[in-house]
Amino acid sequence: MKPQPGRIVSSLTALLACALAASAAEPPGTPKVRRFRLSYGVAITGLKPLARAKVWMPMPPNNGEQRVHVVAQSLPGPSQQAREGKYGNDILFV
Repeated sequence: MKPQPGRIVSSLTALLACALAASAAEPPGTPKVRRFRLSYGVAITGLKPLARAKVWMPMPPNNGEQRVHVVAQSLPGPSQQAREGKYGNDILFV
């Protein structure tokens, strides 16, 4: 089957129109924004009365890809947020 020039031109025009419409929807350089609310919880069981436990849990990082805001935090003691050295993950240590 031999391609027909009229069909190729109309197909290219339709693709170009779709691309232009998609790029016109947002100004150039506008970052895409999505919002999530995450809840983390930890339950430690099996401890003897007055026993102490050291607990760490992963934390989402602030970086060029995302901004993280802690809205509320309820912990049983002092905490420290750090970055572990092997993989560079953020952790919360309680």
